[in-house]
Amino acid sequence: MDLRRPEIPYLSGVVVAVNALPDVALVVDGPYCVTQKAEAQACHDHLSTLFSPVAEPRVVPTAQDARVEEVTSLLLQREDGVAAVISRAARGPGLGAVLVAEFDYVQLSGFPLEQVVARVAATSPVPIRRLPSQSFDGDWLDGYEAALDALADAVPLRAGRSRPGAVALVGYFYDRAEQDHVGNLRELERLIGDLGASVASTWLGGQPFADLSRVEQAGLIVSLPYARRAAARLGQRLGVPVVEAELPVGLEGTGRFLRTLGQALGTAERAEALVERETTAAVRATERAVLRFVAGNRLSIVQDPNLAAGLTTFAAEVGLWVDDVRLIGKPARAGVDLEASRAVTDTAAPVAPAPNGDVGFEIAPPAFHVARDGRVPVFLGFPNALEHALIERPFLGYQGFRWLVEALANARLRAEYQAECARYGR
Repeated sequence: MDLRRPEIPYLSGVVVAVNALPDVALVVDGPYCVTQKAEAQACHDHLSTLFSPVAEPRVVPTAQDARVEEVTSLLLQREDGVAAVISRAARGPGLGAVLVAEFDYVQLSGFPLEQVVARVAATSPVPIRRLPSQSFDGDWLDGYEAALDALADAVPLRAGRSRPGAVALVGYFYDRAEQDHVGNLRELERLIGDLGASVASTWLGGQPFADLSRVEQAGLIVSLPYARRAAARLGQRLGVPVVEAELPVGLEGTGRFLRTLGQALGTAERAEALVERETTAAVRATERAVLRFVAGNRLSIVQDPNLAAGLTTFAAEVGLWVDDVRLIGKPARAGVDLEASRAVTDTAAPVAPAPNGDVGFEIAPPAFHVARDGRVPVFLGFPNALEHALIERPFLGYQGFRWLVEALANARLRAEYQAECARYGR
């Protein structure tokens, strides 16, 4: 198994979180090139509101003049200028909160950003939180998690307002407002509803900052792997229990997710019946496609550790051999046991050999896909500027299992079609 790590920087993860909150701004102490990270996010999410034709951008550098050299700027007395940029962002129309981060070279300079933020926050009309400096040793998942940590501290909450059967999903990776994530959240809400509960709040799910306070209605916080610390912090602030759940990818992953919630909610028998019913329906809906197009082939996975762990188990369910895994992010993360997932896949015999020989699939974001060994790409994950979801296509839960099978089957057929065209010179 190849665990070489493609890199996405820390600040990109912060930008993803800010993109998911339409009234939150990010001020980055550093040069104007931070705008490029926001532009990349806008390419990934065609519904992004980071830029507006009638308002200021929501990702703002403190070095606003491209003519200022970075080295020179380190020698200047910059406190008042940086404070002015943060203050102006906090007073933007309709803003609910401001996050402040910094570039790595500013981190090295020892600039007193924390003191500057505290000075501005004392008179700010909205919460302002500084994120930890992790540009050197952190990656994009650290950045996303740090943003949710800050939000969990900043959001106003009132304890004792929980509703029976209400849960909050904290740690969902909402990287764009498109219909893949709309479908994921609708599927999770459907399944949780079938457990007899309801979703009071999702962190993050595209809602304004004020709506994050709805987490106070939850009697149970479901900690998803992209923000374990924020989930624990919210549970502590509200005095409600927190249960850690895995990402519900594939049949087994979704079953574990529902059993975990059922146990925590006191509806274990209902969860077991739901898992059996939904698994049976998903298998019946996909078994012919699995046997004809998917099983018996090879799979390469290039994903973040959480999604990669779920996809390795999914591969076993549909008879794929996983022969290559590359992680976009640190492999050692709480709740991610990639080796265990790989062991399940390695010992699983394919359901049947592929009818037309062995084909290599690759599930990866386009930015990290490398055409090799004739592998057929299925684009999934962040960043993806080549495909946009205009109708629901969830990749989590039982509906997500169906979509993954469909995507692999159609990729296989397209590859065969292209091979035939090349064979006859068309």
